[in-house]
Amino acid sequence: MFSRRISHVNGLHMNTLVFCSTVQIGDSTFIDATNYTLAVQREQELFISNEGGFNDPVFTEDIHVQPLHEKLDFHICHANPFIHVGLIDLGGASASSMVHIGSSRNVRMQAKIKNIRHLYEERPSKSSR
Repeated sequence: MFSRRISHVNGLHMNTLVFCSTVQIGDSTFIDATNYTLAVQREQELFISNEGGFNDPVFTEDIHVQPLHEKLDFHICHANPFIHVGLIDLGGASASSMVHIGSSRNVRMQAKIKNIRHLYEERPSKSSR
């Protein structure tokens, strides 16, 4: 018996790969992907140079993940150690995502996004008074 699986892909078609995304073909031991995004949206075209930064607590504070204390007992038996795929057709990958073909031992991925929106306040029209 094989102790792991082997991936076989005939083809990969992808339209878009942006913003800290990766295509990994082959096995990996550790994957660590991080994306920090600061998005500003406003109704008026105006640039303010000191409006935001990556020293904000949204980006600097750690994400606390509760540890798992469950005991898991399982047995893996790869009767057929090969995974065969014809064509992988993806529209795209974005924001610290990964397309990975192969085996991984450890994967850690995080995306921290802060949105700032400046919208005009709606004023009642004369006809609604």
